[in-house]
Amino acid sequence: MLTLARVLRSPRLPSLPAAAVRLLELSRESSSGAADYVKVVESDPAIAAKLLKLANSSFFAQRSEIASVQRAVVLLGLNTVTSMALSFSVARSTTGKGPLAAHFQTYWQRSVLQATAAEVMTGRLTGADRSELFLLGLMLDIGQLAMLCTAGKTYGELLDEAAESSQSLVEIEEDAFDFTHATVGSALLESWQFPESLVTLVGEHHDSNDTTTDGGKLDEKQRLVRLLAALGDYFFPASATEARETLLARGQALFGFDPPAVDELLEEIVDRFRSNAELFDADPDDLPDPSEIMAMVNEQLAAKAVLAAAGQEETERARRQIEEQKSRIEQQKTEIEQQKVALEQENEELREKVTEDPLTGLFNRRYLDEALASELDLAQRTGKPLGLLFMDIDKFKTLNDTYGHRFGDEVLQAVAERVRVQIRPSDIPARYGGEEFVVLARQPTEPGLRTLAERIREGVESLTLDCDGTPVPVTVSIGAAHAIPRRVDPQLAERLVAEADAAMYEAKNAGRNRCRIRSLLSNSQVELNQIVTSRRFSLWLVRRGVIDAAEASQALTRSLPPGERIGELAEEYGFLSREQIDELLAAQIEGNMGQRVGELAIERGFLNSTELATLLALQTESPSRVAQTLVRAGCLGPQQVAELHHEYLNEILPASLVEQVAAQPATV
Repeated sequence: MLTLARVLRSPRLPSLPAAAVRLLELSRESSSGAADYVKVVESDPAIAAKLLKLANSSFFAQRSEIASVQRAVVLLGLNTVTSMALSFSVARSTTGKGPLAAHFQTYWQRSVLQATAAEVMTGRLTGADRSELFLLGLMLDIGQLAMLCTAGKTYGELLDEAAESSQSLVEIEEDAFDFTHATVGSALLESWQFPESLVTLVGEHHDSNDTTTDGGKLDEKQRLVRLLAALGDYFFPASATEARETLLARGQALFGFDPPAVDELLEEIVDRFRSNAELFDADPDDLPDPSEIMAMVNEQLAAKAVLAAAGQEETERARRQIEEQKSRIEQQKTEIEQQKVALEQENEELREKVTEDPLTGLFNRRYLDEALASELDLAQRTGKPLGLLFMDIDKFKTLNDTYGHRFGDEVLQAVAERVRVQIRPSDIPARYGGEEFVVLARQPTEPGLRTLAERIREGVESLTLDCDGTPVPVTVSIGAAHAIPRRVDPQLAERLVAEADAAMYEAKNAGRNRCRIRSLLSNSQVELNQIVTSRRFSLWLVRRGVIDAAEASQALTRSLPPGERIGELAEEYGFLSREQIDELLAAQIEGNMGQRVGELAIERGFLNSTELATLLALQTESPSRVAQTLVRAGCLGPQQVAELHHEYLNEILPASLVEQVAAQPATV
């Protein structure tokens, strides 16, 4: 007879790779830091690849790709890195094949579903950590996985029996083995040295009692795991009717959810499930839709009602009624799907009407206002520059009066298309009104903004339009405004638009078909920006003749901005201690967030202006990432770029800090 001890001694049990074990150890060491986690993750390419995929998933909504493990670790956080690495490790080592493949697939679908449900429930719990709850949900039924790996066919038959029986899987397991998969899972996690709290929760998640063993009230996580078990049964039920009744009862008893709240929770889980399933190579398409499960519930209820009313002699008639009911339900499902498709189309059309200008296809002013507010908020938090181009078609009224409004519309469309093709993918073009267009430029330098404006002007000037065989020249006057927002600057949006508009009128008064730019930076900001620009790695390489300006531009386009905060960089490169950063952050909060950390560091004597400029250059452009891009593009060899990277650090960093950071990899 199979015993618990025999299962736990089986060589076929899933095991954790060395990297996952080391991450668990780091999570218990108070002295461990981000660098330690990065080193461990980089040692396991499979874990690293999965974490990068997670960091770039839609849930984190990054504007640019996360390409390095270091940045992924910073973005996700150490708890998330540990939890998800453990999750990925177990999934990697236990993908079943052969006759039990369907059971393994169902197991992973259920586990990812429960993990997704735990993630969705995070906001409904007090002080909950999303990644820890995700790991908890994923590991709830790890005992089933262990039993599939060790007992194989025998356990597969029990799973089949549970799918066709009124008994629960736990009851069937107790009859067959005198222990359950919950017991196995708890013991397995304990042997892997998982946190004691998680081990206990896995062992008790199928308990149906509403109190602890000593008679006390269940805490939030104890209530959560009981709800997760009911959710798993609901999506993979033997009896949809009983599973729904259990879920509704658990939702009410454990969290006070009424039926509509439960259905809302189910929709959230299904919406989030697909992206999580892809991370674990589980099939997201086999998960039943809540509407399908409700159809099953209605079908089973109808069957029970019909059979209860029919006598033995009317069984055949009852079966026909059931089939008719099934047919009606299928028809209802089809109609619901058709309605959903129609509604999605209507929503898409409405979105376009709300955000797009119907004549030119550019964004409209309403969308621009929202985008400007959003980008300003981001720029104020990160210290990144922002630019605005304001352009007006020269003598457009004369064009309309001379050639007619239909031709005027053609001019507007042609200019809009030229604007669209000349801007960067990250920029936002909009029709501001009439013959006025605006481009919101993300993170431009002042020379870059000037170049963008000139490129658009030249593109419009080169248009070849004619009306009834008569060539008609078209030009635009462009005004631009460039700013780096302070942390608190509530009127900046209005000033940016006003300055760009005023610069555009300067261009018109100067003769039209030209560009004018205004900077909203102070003299000190301009000087600082010039130093920052001079210390960037790409320009350093251009000055030395290693690469040309075109190669530098391509490298910057393909390499990704690091996105670290100044405080993080200052600590990473050794300019500031953790205590100094904490002091600066506290001062920033006390000052109502009006000053940036770099400004405060200079005021307090922690940094000088050259050191701040160096940090801003590193923040604007990661030298190691630019180096990697140049190697991948074949512009430089790995050894050459490593030597140049070291030489660059020697030049811009104090001698005492060079060795500390020189070990950072500069090549792929």
